[in-house]
Amino acid sequence: MGYWIALIHNCFANCESFLYSFSPIKSIGDELMFFIEESDLLDSSFTPLQIYDALWQIATDKTSIFPEVKIGATYCKNVYPITFIKNNRDYYGLGIDLAARLKALAKPKQVIVDSMFYDKIMSDYNGIGNKNDFLSVRNMTGPEKQPIKGIAQDVTFYRCS
Repeated sequence: MGYWIALIHNCFANCESFLYSFSPIKSIGDELMFFIEESDLLDSSFTPLQIYDALWQIATDKTSIFPEVKIGATYCKNVYPITFIKNNRDYYGLGIDLAARLKALAKPKQVIVDSMFYDKIMSDYNGIGNKNDFLSVRNMTGPEKQPIKGIAQDVTFYRCS
């Protein structure tokens, strides 16, 4: 049991090293959730492209002892900070639910992003001169479209391994 706990700790520490400007809001078992407020992103030195690239590096890390890393990432609108547990923060909303559903569709060592996050990523990518530094974008495939449980319309998303 101690070995497994150490593995999870190391994986979480790896995530936090890539996303050091932001704090995870919760962990459930071996899953870790970040929610980055738009204002926090603007206050940081990160762009949506850099966040996506960090997620891709976490998922595809060849040295990781966690071969099953899967990431679902969305650009969330209408997210509500609600908590039912004292001194705890939590977020609810369609985008939060969608991130979990996309993660379930991901294959090991893969990131799936929704179309709104994709648009933010590509807006940044198209405005930079160092495109060769972002293999994560060049490896992206899609769009794919399919129905997702709990979402009224088919969801468009992109994959990257």
